[in-house]
Amino acid sequence: LWALLAAPGADAVIADGGSLDVSDDTAWLAPDVFCPGLKSFGGFETAALLAAPHPLLLHNAGQSAAARNLGKAYRAASARRSFVSEAQVQPDASLARWISRL
Repeated sequence: LWALLAAPGADAVIADGGSLDVSDDTAWLAPDVFCPGLKSFGGFETAALLAAPHPLLLHNAGQSAAARNLGKAYRAASARRSFVSEAQVQPDASLARWISRL
């Protein structure tokens, strides 16, 4: 998820969503997610939105609202093909294929 915060500074990003349910307030208190004030700024997806239309692959995201919102933003930026969201963890070979197409 921290890779999404770095997305505006990268040419492309692959991020593992960690199956985080961002609608659950207690999930934001987990030690590997906790960042005071981040939720009030829109969470991890806000930083990723700033990176559009750069390529972004978000996997292990479940059916999260963040993934849906990112998809909408990429469509609005006429960059629908630059965003890929997968509900499950993707194998390394699949990630490598995505990278090879950049």
